[in-house]
Amino acid sequence: MNLQVFFSTPFACDALRVFEILALENKPDVSITTCRKVVENLGSSSSLKDLFYALKVNGILKCKVDKGVFQDIASRLKAAVNDAKAISQKTSLLLLPSKYLKLSVSLTINIIAVATVIVMTLSMQRLCSQAGFIVFQVKADLHHYLSGGNPVDHVTAAVGIWLANLKLLLLTIKPVENHCHPNLILQVFVNDQFLNWDPENRIKVRIVSARAYHSLFMHNMCIRPSPEELENFGTPDFTIYNAGKFPCNCFTHYMTSSTSIDLNLARREMVILGTQYAREMKKGLFSVMHYLMPKRQILSLHSGCNMGKDGDVALFFGLSGTGKTTLSTDHNRYLIGDDEHCWSENGVSNIEGGCYAKCIDLSREKEPDIWNAIRFGTVLENVVFDEHTREVDYSDKSVTENTRAAYPIEYIPNAKLPCVGPHPKNVILLACDAFGVLPPVSKLNLAQTMYHFISGYTALVAGTEDGIKEPQATFSACFGAAFIMLHPTKYAAMLAEKMESHGATGWLVNTGWSGGNYGTGNRIKLSYTRKIIDAIHNGSLLKAEYKKSNIFGLETPTAVEGVPSEILDPVNAWTDKDAYNETLLKLAGLFRKNFETFTNYTIGKGGDNLTEEILAAGPIF
Repeated sequence: MNLQVFFSTPFACDALRVFEILALENKPDVSITTCRKVVENLGSSSSLKDLFYALKVNGILKCKVDKGVFQDIASRLKAAVNDAKAISQKTSLLLLPSKYLKLSVSLTINIIAVATVIVMTLSMQRLCSQAGFIVFQVKADLHHYLSGGNPVDHVTAAVGIWLANLKLLLLTIKPVENHCHPNLILQVFVNDQFLNWDPENRIKVRIVSARAYHSLFMHNMCIRPSPEELENFGTPDFTIYNAGKFPCNCFTHYMTSSTSIDLNLARREMVILGTQYAREMKKGLFSVMHYLMPKRQILSLHSGCNMGKDGDVALFFGLSGTGKTTLSTDHNRYLIGDDEHCWSENGVSNIEGGCYAKCIDLSREKEPDIWNAIRFGTVLENVVFDEHTREVDYSDKSVTENTRAAYPIEYIPNAKLPCVGPHPKNVILLACDAFGVLPPVSKLNLAQTMYHFISGYTALVAGTEDGIKEPQATFSACFGAAFIMLHPTKYAAMLAEKMESHGATGWLVNTGWSGGNYGTGNRIKLSYTRKIIDAIHNGSLLKAEYKKSNIFGLETPTAVEGVPSEILDPVNAWTDKDAYNETLLKLAGLFRKNFETFTNYTIGKGGDNLTEEILAAGPIF
């Protein structure tokens, strides 16, 4: 490779990076010629793009550059920032907040000088093409949302933050670090939208993204403002900067991969790097709501919600694969929301403006409302389709079983708009039991409801998590441990208080296996589960006869209309009774082991007495 012949700063930068990545020992010595060109570019009036690449090459080769040259560069970059401000004042389109338009240039000769300038606007094509790069500055005391959850050296204590959840850590990054991600970006997409349909407690969010896909996804998932609301939108309460096409600097302290989702609660900002999975934005905002809403004495919930024609509201808790979206989407009831809700003094309200439904093996017969909601404007993820007819094969799992459809909630014909309702009458906890020992339905007292809410049991079913080929038992506190910001008992205490105040009944519904564990038993038919849910809604299940199960002490009905009686008591569906008892004890042991994490905390106003009551509601050997 002859860099002297084919020299340009971008080319040289890429070539040198390849040498570094491949760890080539016999790479050509181009430092003299290349450094001469670098010094020439740094000292001339070259474009900001060429200047940027020259600085990068200098960072690799460590050329001898006079300190005064860097001072001149700093002046030029300041002028570029002022130019960006001037343009932003002359256009109605968005520029990032002025606090980002600050200069931070290292004058150390052997380190690349970087200006912390972010220019993202639809009308900024000229400046973007001139600057050619985006820089994200990571401040100290950053709330860093790690997908891997590795331990860190320094964890700063924060009042109320649940530090036991290793996926959410408060990091002290020292010193302040600048992450520079080169890119020639000509346009970005900006969404100004709302969270929470309760007008008294809604949150204004702004999403700045580099891909139309991400913009459309959030357009569907957040609440869409009216033209008048958009005109008077003002300053957002929270902002997302999604540059997921660009990897983060994995050599930065605490970074374990090229993916980084950084959440700063103090600044109310989130930056996404190194992943184009749109759900990161949705769940990042959900984490924010789990922090902000309890401070207003509002309970944030990872649940679906629907309402009957008589105004009876039901909440559906459950993780991916439990049927939360499917069961809350019922053409005989009004849909308030399928995934995220708030429970305040005014009743329940949907946090989002759309639905995010699994569509693996989707059919018109099984789920007509979701099927019909997939039309123009819906975002389909991970699906396989015919390139000629553009017909989707929902049974194709070649990409992943985690295929999804994101659509505005008004695509569901029986959606309740606005998405608010009165206080719930039924709280339904969904579990996909891969062990096959939990009853299809159990009525819970308040202590049992709290126990199973805090436990958040289900199974990781193939398709809901990457790398899962067979179901594995898992526990996720409050059915959403990855998103909650406070200790689980805080949310549990609020739920107990609201259920008691408004007379809500708790239910545990198993949508998993019966007659054996995964591999030997059968998945409980969706039609049976729907009959059970119907009986909960119409109140007939409250009048049923019940008997108490062993170990878990669950109250199970002896009969439910439309459901075979032999599956209502799990032991009757197993041919090998000894295997059933052995599996039941195994699952009970997993419950007990998981709950040891919470035994040192008092729950709610009842203190130790209530805590002991909830512990007693668990499995008894």
